[in-house]
Amino acid sequence: MVFLEQLRQIGIALIKEEPDYLELSTAINDYKELLNSLTPYDIEDSNYLEDVNTEGGRAIGTRWAAMCLEDIFRTKTFVKGIYEAIQSLHKTQNEPIRLLYAGTGPYATLILPLLPFFTPDQLQLGLIEINPLSFDMVKSLFKKLALEKFVSDYYLEDATTFQFQKSEKYDLILSETMQNGLRDEPQVSIFINLLQQFPDALLVPERVTLSFGFYSPMLARQDKIESQKIKPLEEVFVLDAASILTFKNKKGFDSITIECHPKDWQGYAYGSIFTKIKVFGNNELLTDQSGLTVPIFLFSVESRKSVFEWFTFQYENGLKPGLKFTSNHVESQT
Repeated sequence: MVFLEQLRQIGIALIKEEPDYLELSTAINDYKELLNSLTPYDIEDSNYLEDVNTEGGRAIGTRWAAMCLEDIFRTKTFVKGIYEAIQSLHKTQNEPIRLLYAGTGPYATLILPLLPFFTPDQLQLGLIEINPLSFDMVKSLFKKLALEKFVSDYYLEDATTFQFQKSEKYDLILSETMQNGLRDEPQVSIFINLLQQFPDALLVPERVTLSFGFYSPMLARQDKIESQKIKPLEEVFVLDAASILTFKNKKGFDSITIECHPKDWQGYAYGSIFTKIKVFGNNELLTDQSGLTVPIFLFSVESRKSVFEWFTFQYENGLKPGLKFTSNHVESQT
């Protein structure tokens, strides 16, 4: 009961509308210490560093997954968004909300601090994890916290390909298996596979947007600090329920071409990809608010010629997912 009360207090801080940074930082540190105290595993063991490759990208190793908790605004924004998504679903159905958490890592950090606010009659979880070490840890954690009644099913499976029984039903699909720019990790493949099986389910995050534009980081120059400057030009890829339906129908994502002129990049340092994540409702991660939304630098503006230039982008799924980028001068993948 002591552990659950600690978890409740952490949850209160994370779902608060406007917590101050010190309160939020303290809650994250308390959360990390609680999880470390409950796990019997040596997270420093080299076995916990090993990634697992899937058909849709790289599932990061146990230790790296555990460290995601330390991204303060990522954790806060996701936990609060998930809480509001569950509450929203409760307004329209009386049965328990069935939430499928794909890619739990060792701690299921995005759902765990919310469980003290619900009962098993209100919320049931399906937990799917591909890494056997992370899978064992998350099962052990739920047992130690006496939260097993919340879990209807554990799946040691690849969420990019696993096929559920037709009798199974989920109302909400949660996955945070991504990096900035939706590169390398299997977020896109997971959502494609799961939403095709549960087409009426709510996705969390609801929407991930990649935009192309120009960027100057915050710089210290002599006696003054230059603020970062961000100039998104156009969305080049969106991951949401609608885009997944398009992928299903066309077997691929559309490319987009953008025309630029010197005036578009004048005063900026880099051509960049910006990531924006709408978790649920008003809960969003904007550029540079999290490791998930750090801009990706494609090229230095100094290298561009002072002429018209076009840029084409297409998201490619597969073993190494990412946004493919071509221009008059460059071809690369983010």
